[in-house]
Amino acid sequence: MKINKDILKKNPLLLVIIIIAIISTIVLVVLKLTEKDIEDLANNPNSLYNFQRSTSDLSQREVTLYFSSDADSYLHPEKRMIYDTESVTDQAKQVVVELIKGPQSKLRATIPEGTKLRELFIDKYGTGYVDLTSEVVNNMRGGSEAEMLLVYSIVNTLTENFTEMKRIRFLVEGREIETLNGHLDLIVSFVNRPDMVVNPDMINTSSSTPETGESDTE
Repeated sequence: MKINKDILKKNPLLLVIIIIAIISTIVLVVLKLTEKDIEDLANNPNSLYNFQRSTSDLSQREVTLYFSSDADSYLHPEKRMIYDTESVTDQAKQVVVELIKGPQSKLRATIPEGTKLRELFIDKYGTGYVDLTSEVVNNMRGGSEAEMLLVYSIVNTLTENFTEMKRIRFLVEGREIETLNGHLDLIVSFVNRPDMVVNPDMINTSSSTPETGESDTE
């Protein structure tokens, strides 16, 4: 449809009406997406609309968690399944959450009740930072042994399951703290200590205690 330019110049209101009509037509075309169209977009794995994947679509992997035992002063392994996400950080977060939930067997939890994971990240040097809520300090019970078992249950679990994590540092409410309960210096990095883990041959034998030295920290 041709419109005389002179008419438009003499009647600017007509030009406004035409522009509004064009915009309205475009809007109607865009809004013509039906519920079925939206559903098709959501089900299309290549669509930007599908920005979230259900965890039910993800495969799982087995990890080893470490808890304490009433029988001795060592850490004991327990297998658990987590979602095999693309991000190592996401997997590590799942592992810490499972540690906080506690054992599914007769083992004993090492992390105080009420503690939550605030954040977890890994720097380019392979240091994993575990940021816990203040309950890890406020609800802490026991002496140096309980403190060691708590720290190394997290350290050994993370460093054993994720080769990207060479050492672990702890934060509470986003800040470094000197200690959890007055025994271990937390202003250092902690590396894996295999000697904290029970030897299968020692189970059902007389209990013993691992050394409490800190020479393994960095």
